[in-house]
Amino acid sequence: MYFLQNSEIPDNFKAQGIQQAREKLRYERMPDIEKQAYRRHIKNKRVEMAVLETAEQKGIREGVKQTAKNFKALGVSVEIIIQATGLTQEEIEKL
Repeated sequence: MYFLQNSEIPDNFKAQGIQQAREKLRYERMPDIEKQAYRRHIKNKRVEMAVLETAEQKGIREGVKQTAKNFKALGVSVEIIIQATGLTQEEIEKL
């Protein structure tokens, strides 16, 4: 009720979700130019996280392929390599 009457949330309020409400209120009070900058910042952060995640997945994938190469060099059967790495038979045969 306090929030609806006063359009502010005191720091001593601790209800669940109150921090999200504070952030939303802070955003809504921003001038339009600041809102645009904030949205660009959030979009850039999301892109950055996606790039990092993709790079991590690619790195993991390359590690898996190297492991499969090592197994293949040791004479491990393709079926076991598939089970151990999750690679397809075609991917293993290309190594």
